[in-house]
Amino acid sequence: MSSSGWLFSGSKFQAIDSNGVPLSGGLLYAYECGTTTPKSTYPTEADAIALTNENTWPVVLNSRGEADIFVNDCVKFVLKTATGVTIWTVDNLELESNLTVTTYMETVLAAASATVASQLLELEKGIDVQEYDDDLELLAGLTVAANQFIARASSGAVGVKSITDRALSILAASTPEAIQSLIGLTGTIIAWPTGSLPAGYLECDGASLDRTTYDVLFAVLGTTYGFADATHFYLPDYRGRFLRGWAHGQTTDPDKATRTDRGDGTGGDVVGSKQADEQEAHDHGAQTPVITASATLARNPATGSENYDGVAIEASNGVGDEDRTWVSGYTQVTATQAAHTHASVGGNETRPINTNVMFIIKY
Repeated sequence: MSSSGWLFSGSKFQAIDSNGVPLSGGLLYAYECGTTTPKSTYPTEADAIALTNENTWPVVLNSRGEADIFVNDCVKFVLKTATGVTIWTVDNLELESNLTVTTYMETVLAAASATVASQLLELEKGIDVQEYDDDLELLAGLTVAANQFIARASSGAVGVKSITDRALSILAASTPEAIQSLIGLTGTIIAWPTGSLPAGYLECDGASLDRTTYDVLFAVLGTTYGFADATHFYLPDYRGRFLRGWAHGQTTDPDKATRTDRGDGTGGDVVGSKQADEQEAHDHGAQTPVITASATLARNPATGSENYDGVAIEASNGVGDEDRTWVSGYTQVTATQAAHTHASVGGNETRPINTNVMFIIKY
């Protein structure tokens, strides 16, 4: 069934640039869904129903970045700057009518001919109109207020649903970065590769935040990491730290029971608890050295002279030389080393190869 509505029900369409400034002179192109075929838009509800008084194509936004936009059925929008630079594309938008059923039916009944009425109902010869009768009965009495739409549940029931503020913010986002800042699981921690924060994220630097301003994040963290007073809470502080997976009862963290306060007075084997740097206990083994040396003590029978490894040590005196006892070698053992220290080498900490990142949290 054909229907008309405006992009933001009950208000003008408005576009802003990445700096939050109205997109003056912006260009809004409308196409048939999934195509590049231009589609007509209208300045009023009545024009959209009667298919008259079409807007210019593309629609040129005023100095406040605004325009009155009514369309029929599915539409694809492409928003560009005044100079033709594409900001975003949204396809397959199904816009519901903000007309009451009574007004709509009056329009159909007031049609000048059956042909016009058929066009309004999108009826062709041979179509079973029972489907349309059933839909009209379901829609009877339903009205759509600002930021609402008509939806059918999986059960087949039809009712009026409200568009959440978050959904409206996403629809109103003018850049991919703005959309990115609105999407994501609050509390998610990301290792960010630059020193500049993306929109929608905060550095995990232990900052004190207002519980009202950051109410969604506070609902996730609570006072897990401590608080300055009854209206604030602390972020986790991951600066200069490696993150370690929670042992959660496993033996992979042998000192888990002695982990220290995470900020709210809780330590031990819990998420957020801390550990100081440490080196695992170990031994330095050493052996007592043994030095064995040998030498030859020799005597020349002819001359009676003596030498030690070839070095003369005594000239022959010719008397009693044959009665001496000779030693063929000796063994020397060093004494055991007393308590001692080794010279200090290395840097200020024990660490693996690493690269700095900034840990950030989605709020």
